[in-house]
Amino acid sequence: MIRLAGFLAVGAIGFLVDAGVLWLALDLLNPYAARLVSFAAAVTATYTLNRAFVFRKGRHQPGWIAGFGRFVVSNSAGGVINLAVYSLLVFASWGLISHPIVATGIGSIAGAAANFTLTSLFVFPALRPDESER
Repeated sequence: MIRLAGFLAVGAIGFLVDAGVLWLALDLLNPYAARLVSFAAAVTATYTLNRAFVFRKGRHQPGWIAGFGRFVVSNSAGGVINLAVYSLLVFASWGLISHPIVATGIGSIAGAAANFTLTSLFVFPALRPDESER
């Protein structure tokens, strides 16, 4: 539960990065291109924070680049869910096209369960049985 709470806290920070970059990028790009840029920024931030704080006690922690590659690949399912929900909401609702940050939040929630599971299993191996998460 401690790890899940930390993952969700990092996810909240990732949402702020995502929403902030989206807000800035919307002046330059259409809502879909802006969302791709903001999503890439959020993935980089959440991997870095998860590695440093949430999964730091995992055995065989990969190097930053190798771990980032695993994170990106294994979290593609959550990313696809996130972006699909966002796109559907923006496309289907004239109200949300003018408020894409709301659609970003809903998409982020939709992808969070898949991301936690895949990150725990494939990016950062489980703690050894004799280790504790103090």
